Amino acid sequence: MDETKDKKSLEEEIRDLLKDMGVKKHDKQTVAMLCERANAYIANILFDAKDYSVHSGRSAIQVSDLRLAVQQKQANLVNFLPRPEEIFELAER
Repeated sequence: MDETKDKKSLEEEIRDLLKDMGVKKHDKQTVAMLCERANAYIANILFDAKDYSVHSGRSAIQVSDLRLAVQQKQANLVNFLPRPEEIFELAER
């Protein structure tokens, strides 16, 4: 059985997430923008994790590097994230 048939694309996942959040109407570019932001977030996590592995003298990323990168990113983003109400308002425009 082909496993790729069972996997949803990021775009499908974001559409489902918006639906689950109760967003009934959104601009066509909303999903594309959220996909772009999600991919950028993941890339930044991977770059940071790679830096942590190199700093530790390793050439390969370990789970601990990823955990540290996510923790640091979350700690830094808390003050910059928009409130959920702002996200809903933007999605409804």
